Amino acid sequence: MSDEGIDLRALLDVQEPDVVRAALHRFRRRLLTRYLWLSLALLITAGAIVWGLQPATLEQKIRSATGVEIPGAVWHLDHVTIGLAEVVPLKDSVGLHFVLIPTRGDTTTNHTYRLETDGSIDEQRDVNGFDTYVQVPRTADGRYIFTVVDQDSLRPPGTFVLDLAASYIPTSVWKET
Repeated sequence: MSDEGIDLRALLDVQEPDVVRAALHRFRRRLLTRYLWLSLALLITAGAIVWGLQPATLEQKIRSATGVEIPGAVWHLDHVTIGLAEVVPLKDSVGLHFVLIPTRGDTTTNHTYRLETDGSIDEQRDVNGFDTYVQVPRTADGRYIFTVVDQDSLRPPGTFVLDLAASYIPTSVWKET
């Protein structure tokens, strides 16, 4: 049979309803098939949009997290000042946003600083080198020991202790469960 429609005037002389049933069955099948394909296409498009909106980088994860705490802690080391700007819960870990600023005596050269800690999951620096985002596992006491590494110099690294419990950050953010 062809995909062209049936002239209903031709059915006036037909006594059997089977022809009408067959035509109605074909019509319903085509309609259902078209709606099924359209629904599938819409579902795939919506899924792609939702997947594309998910944060991809550590910076995006920290900036889009809820329950942001801003402790304002500052550490002064030999050649760099470090400020803790944000602390956020990230599922089974903690996201930390640090700002690293070279001291005045260190402005003649451009240094790249890196933060290291035991068990660090991820670290990301932005293009200007000042903002550093670190993802660390949750701990029982909220204490992390960070080492600042100057990648452009042979100077010994500085070390500082971050104590989230002493910074009055809620235990729901940093305490392991």
